Amino acid sequence: MFFALLALLLPVSAAAQPVHQFRSGEPVAIRSDTAYLLFRTDPRVMKDWFEFRFVREAGPPEGPAAPPRLAASHVEAGRNVVKTDADRVFAKTADSRVVLLAVPPGSYFLAAAGYEQLKAVGTCLWMGTVRFDARPGVVTDLGYLLASLEDWKTAIPELARVTNPPTKYRTAPMMVAVAVRPVAAGTPPPPGLAGAKIVPADYRAVGKFPNHFRTMISRLHPVPGVLDYERDRVIDVKAP
Repeated sequence: MFFALLALLLPVSAAAQPVHQFRSGEPVAIRSDTAYLLFRTDPRVMKDWFEFRFVREAGPPEGPAAPPRLAASHVEAGRNVVKTDADRVFAKTADSRVVLLAVPPGSYFLAAAGYEQLKAVGTCLWMGTVRFDARPGVVTDLGYLLASLEDWKTAIPELARVTNPPTKYRTAPMMVAVAVRPVAAGTPPPPGLAGAKIVPADYRAVGKFPNHFRTMISRLHPVPGVLDYERDRVIDVKAP
């Protein structure tokens, strides 16, 4: 499904360790040459399970809300496109399911989301999304990744106004709406990560990028203080 995107990725030699998603109870030994991504989903408000795609960039952004930089060389599945598995959870709390991944260090952007039962990319966020840096030896806390099918009614506050539209405005079946809720200050680390260096993701807005997933297109819901839109123009709220 995403092999067209894989043709625009980094050289094999630039990758550190392969991507790995940790299971519940699996011990975590933080490596100095590997970055780690931590995020949560909220089973109280998400009607079902969704999976996400991150893409590793070829270099730093060229300016505020710039499109991602991708290198047109060397296909290497699993190293520069990071696919999450909704069935593999690192930990559970009263209000969250926690996902933890080991990935090569670099700059990443949230590229797409899919409905878990379909086992495929559902929606490419090519019209606007966020990027962040994943540093070696550090767990980057992405906060909450929240999703809903656009024709569902949802209790997710960030998505309540853009889902379950009136019948004459219904979207394509299986179109996924996605929101990011940055981690709140003082959030305790999940079980199994005591002593690890955990830093909140420093999100920045990402401009439009080609729909290499060849699927339905949409955009990430605005993130306060980070990402906004003026009609179809992406706004980097953090830009001076």
